[in-house]
Formats: sequence, C-alpha cells, structure tokens
Amino acid sequence: RKHAFKSAISKRRLLCAGAAVGIAACMGSAIGGTLFSIEVTSITFVVSHYWSTFSSAIIAYLTNTWIQKLLVSIGIVPLFSVKFKDVQMEMFDAVDIMMMCVVGIITGLLGPLYVNLHARLVETRRKWRQKLDGVLPDFMTTGAWAALVVTSFYFGLCELIRGPLLIPERLVIDDLLYPGNLPHVWGTALHSQVLMLVAFSLVYYFFSMIFITLKLPAGVFAPMFVCGAALGRVLGIASTNLFPSDDPEGDRLACFALVGGAGLTASVTQTFSAGLIAYGLTGLEGLLLPVLLVTLISCGLAMQLSHNIYDSCCTLKHIPLLLVPSSHQALHITAQRLMKPIGTTYLVDSQDVQLATVKQILKQAADDDSIPVVHSAENLILVGSIPRILLMRIVHACEEVGRDAINLRDRSIISMVDQCPLVLNTDANLQKIAFLFHTLRAEFAFVVDFGIAVGMVSRSELIKFQEAHAHLF
Repeated sequence: RKHAFKSAISKRRLLCAGAAVGIAACMGSAIGGTLFSIEVTSITFVVSHYWSTFSSAIIAYLTNTWIQKLLVSIGIVPLFSVKFKDVQMEMFDAVDIMMMCVVGIITGLLGPLYVNLHARLVETRRKWRQKLDGVLPDFMTTGAWAALVVTSFYFGLCELIRGPLLIPERLVIDDLLYPGNLPHVWGTALHSQVLMLVAFSLVYYFFSMIFITLKLPAGVFAPMFVCGAALGRVLGIASTNLFPSDDPEGDRLACFALVGGAGLTASVTQTFSAGLIAYGLTGLEGLLLPVLLVTLISCGLAMQLSHNIYDSCCTLKHIPLLLVPSSHQALHITAQRLMKPIGTTYLVDSQDVQLATVKQILKQAADDDSIPVVHSAENLILVGSIPRILLMRIVHACEEVGRDAINLRDRSIISMVDQCPLVLNTDANLQKIAFLFHTLRAEFAFVVDFGIAVGMVSRSELIKFQEAHAHLF
C-alpha cells in the first residue's frame, strides 16, 4: 500500500475514481458520476484514467443497487425514493419549455451570486478574526456562529420552516420531487406552501454558504440541489397557475423541481454533468431534454460571470491554481510579455565552465527550477536544460574532488541534461500557454525566437500575473 499510489498520475487516477464512485453510489448515476469527476478534478483529463474511473463508478452503482434492494426487502427505505410517473416529452408544451428556460436563467444568476457572497463572507470572517486575535479564543468565534444559527432557528424566518429543516436532505428531495401535493409539513394551502418553499430556499441558500466556511463543512452539491428543487417547485406552481394545463397528478411541479435542482447545482459547481446526475434519479427519457436544456443555460451563464465554487475555495485558501483565461484580451498577451529574460543565466555545452561562474549563475537564477543550456554564447541556440538541484549537486561533487570547472559533455553529466525541454515561441498567447501548462503539468517553459533562447516562463509567474489581472480569467 505504501508504494501503490506513489506517483502523481496514480494519485490523480485515484482522485478521479473516488469522485465518480461517490456520485454513482449516492445519486445512482454512473455516467453522471464519471463526467462529474472529469469536470471537477481536472481541466484536462487523461484518457487512460477513463476506464478506471468508469469501471469504478459502474461497480459502485451496481453494489449500491444490490444493497438497497436487500435493505428494502427487510423494510429499510432506500436512499432516494423518487416516485415519478412515466413522463413523456409530449407533455411539455412551448410555454413549459420557455418557463424552464427562465428557471435556467434564474439559477444561472444565483450560482455566481452564491460564489461571490461566499468569498465575501470568508474575507469578512478572516478580517474579524484578525481583529479579535488574542482577544477572543477561536472556540468563542465558532460559538458565536453557533449562537447565530440557534437564534435564527428558534426565532424569525427559521421558526416558520422549522418542520422542513428538521427533515433529512434525502427525504426533502423525495418530498420536492413528489408528483403531487406536498406533505402537510410544508403547509396545507397553496399560498402557505409557496411561502414555505421560498423561505426554505432562502435559508438553505444563505446558511449553506455559512456552514461551508466552518471547520466541519456540510458540502455544496446536495444543499444546492435541495435549494434549487424548492425554487423550481415555486416556479412550477407559478407556471401552473399562470398557464393552466391538464395535469391532475402534479407531474409538472415535480419536473420543475428536478430541473431547478439540476440548474442551481450546475450553476454553482459549473458542471454539465449535474443534469445527467439529476436525470439518474428518475431514469425517465422524457425528462432528459428539459434537464439538459436548463443545465446548459444555467452552467453557460454562470461560466461567463464567475468561477465555480471549487476554484473559488482554492483561491480563498491561497492554493496555487492556474486558470485558463476566458477573455479575448488574453489572445493579445504573448510569451514575450510574460517571460523573464534569460540574460546571462545560461550554460554553454561546448566548453568548460568555471565553478565560480556556475555559482554566480545559480545565485542570479535563484527562483528558476532549471538552467538553460545553449550551443554557444554567440547564438544562444537552446539545446537543453539542467535542473537547478542537479547542477548544485554537480558543483558540490566537483568541490569535493578539487575540480574547478565542469563540462556538460562529460558522460556523468550529459545524462542529467534534459535535451528536450518544453519550448514556447515568442508569439504564443496567454491562453495557449495556460492550457499547455495545464495539459503537461509543467512548472516552466523556455521561450525561443527561431531556436534562440530569449527567456523563460514559470508557473509561479503565471499565477502572479493571474492575480494581478483577474479580469482576464
């Protein structure tokens, strides 16, 4: 077990498979879980990881299905018991499709709002923690949040919806996706149900962003699905009353709840697979097109307005995260602007280099991971590179044996030279550079002009440029 996942590729494969298994087992969608892992764990997906991710999701789905059938046989209810009838696409008219597009637009706007409000909340919380540092211990600040939750629960808006809040999320999903009238805990009259659903959506929307800032977060996917389903049910009630239709069993309300949950989840996480995951709860082909339509509108709109919640959390936690720029202005920013000029920090492979010169180069290139190797000092044609840490070991070894110069053509040294380093042209734009760094997991790349080394671009410098020009990303 110690060496099973030692390499970075094996760890990433395990991460992708784990994300797919979790969604496949909980939501009953093996294909949706696989696509979700592809969208969330990496911007560029290694094709060789697909078979392991998909097979793991299939095994998890089949195992979960068998266990749930076994539990049902002994009287234990399954995780989700969505009771949809055989919904056909023909039951949706043009008005229903337009209203579902409205659901997609609303959820597409609520997703970026959620991400930005969460970021503001985290920054405000950190600012107050710095002000109270040394004044109040950490457990007292956490207690203050708990007091806020308890006070809001017993007084004010939460008192109105205390019944639905006490129900587990899986049962709330079953209630909201029920193709009939809601249980009495949601109210008896139609206007009381609408008021209850709106209040429930507001509480879930704002309190979930508070909970994920604590040390024991409650997750994002399920709360956003529940919140979106409640909002979708409200819009479904509005659509049914504004445009009456022959739907005695309330299938339209359940369909609006399903597409609302898929839309808000897709907007916050910016994953198209949320639609397939929601479709996996029912398995009805008639719901596939409406769910995917709302998901595409919601996710596409959210992508134009902000980052997803996962990238936002990485940024807030100061985790180095290089994004691919989406602005057209990035096409006019070239490697020549981003690079660090090579100057005199290079080695010549055709002559002996004094140790004092090598030490000076290492000192000047203290932030560089690799030192370029050129053919000669006159033309600076790039022939390779040598990692900084290996060059330091060579210097140390030469000092121990009393040598005052090194030659990169030496047999013991030439094997350490990377003769095929990552190279960029001077006119390569920022979008291509960022995508290349994502694809190859590169830490640096040399910039050449017709083969002549002119500079170097590093991941750390790209991240600094990203932070200084956030509007491009």
